[in-house]
Amino acid sequence: ITSNPALTLSGLETGAKVEYSLDGGTTWSVSAPTLAQLVQGSNTIDVRQTDVAGNVSSVTAFNFTLDTVAPAIAITTPIAGDNVVNAAEAAAGFVIHGTTTGIADGQTATITIVNSANAVVDTYTPIVSGNAWTISVTQAQAQALANGSYTVKADVSDVAGNAASEASQSLTVSKAALSIAITTPIAGDNVVNAAEAAAGFVIHGTTTGIADGQTATITIVNSANTVLFTFNPVVSGNAWSVTVPNTDHLPDGSYTIKADVSDGVGNQAPEATHTLTVDETAPAAPGVALASDTGSSASDHITNNPALTLSGIETG
Repeated sequence: ITSNPALTLSGLETGAKVEYSLDGGTTWSVSAPTLAQLVQGSNTIDVRQTDVAGNVSSVTAFNFTLDTVAPAIAITTPIAGDNVVNAAEAAAGFVIHGTTTGIADGQTATITIVNSANAVVDTYTPIVSGNAWTISVTQAQAQALANGSYTVKADVSDVAGNAASEASQSLTVSKAALSIAITTPIAGDNVVNAAEAAAGFVIHGTTTGIADGQTATITIVNSANTVLFTFNPVVSGNAWSVTVPNTDHLPDGSYTIKADVSDGVGNQAPEATHTLTVDETAPAAPGVALASDTGSSASDHITNNPALTLSGIETG
């Protein structure tokens, strides 16, 4: 099986005339058959030689299959869902799939990942089966890819040696370390009192590695971890803020503020949390008594010692 029908002859006598036939010996030519005279698929060329004395040899019939049709190879896209490998995908490893046409089962494809300088970073040699191929980029290989732009290239040849046109697909690796934080204290002391609840209060925070325009998710959950309110501030200059209006009433109790954000390629920042107490209940009026009611009566509130004793005072 070949894409090149050129023949190599052996056993020729010096000065002999060589002839070729493509029709079973009906007609003969001293010129070797050209590609245009042959057919895709099975061919038989009869070859004979005549020596200088005029003696004609027996015929050698040579059979071969001609295949000059180029196969094809393709990379199934998108890779990693969006042609971007984020930190989680790199940590798990990822798969690249592809297809071929005109490739027999068992042929080997060559898949390379090259960086922006066109230097080969990794090479894979999957076996084609059913005109399909797959490679697995392992966890170690994926994590070894530095952040940046890459190109995946796919090559294959058929059994006749015809090479497919190279397929290529751009791939971005973005494993940025992100963070989000809640600026504390909230409401000055992490306690929302009646006046602050009536006015509404603001929660501020910061991020790292988040582009302007990305949306964060801020939730307030109660002690049972039930989400009560959700806010979606837009990050600008790696900062965000949300206003909890007075209409979002929180009963007295303990709460947790949770802050989450991801970048545009799916990298998730570790969740930030902060506790918050709501206490809108005014304390009872304190009890007041003289520390020492001096004089003739211990109960007439006439004293020479003004020290007071208070009761019913809340802790803090």
